Amino acid sequence: MRKLLFLIFLFAVPAGVQAQGAELVQLLSRTLGVTPEQASAGAGALFELAKKTLKPEDFAKIAKVVPGMDGMLKSAPSAGGGLASSLGSMVGGSVGGMGVVTDQFKALGLSPEMVGKFMPVIGKYVESKGGAAVASLLAGAWK
Repeated sequence: MRKLLFLIFLFAVPAGVQAQGAELVQLLSRTLGVTPEQASAGAGALFELAKKTLKPEDFAKIAKVVPGMDGMLKSAPSAGGGLASSLGSMVGGSVGGMGVVTDQFKALGLSPEMVGKFMPVIGKYVESKGGAAVASLLAGAWK
């Protein structure tokens, strides 16, 4: 049954999204009831924040365990210069970072609350692929 569902997913999802980490995209779509495009772009927005927050060598540890990372990063909506990101830049805090992610989710047609629903799913996925230490790096980037 799982193989049949995966095959249906492969044919139902545009090829570009398949190449962007089909396993994680499928997990997010199925778990959260979002489209594959929203799943890929939403994950990309959160990974983009981690990439900006972490040291390059630490982000590389996460990217290594997430197939299709580059595609997800590219699918994230551009980070506009909203009020939250401007304020975050001025104070240098992560509020701006999460504010940008929230704006990106809104651009995808997702509510701000969905950010908090994506994070544990992605975190558990990263932990299952790379272990607790790698998942901890990602969680730290999102604080």
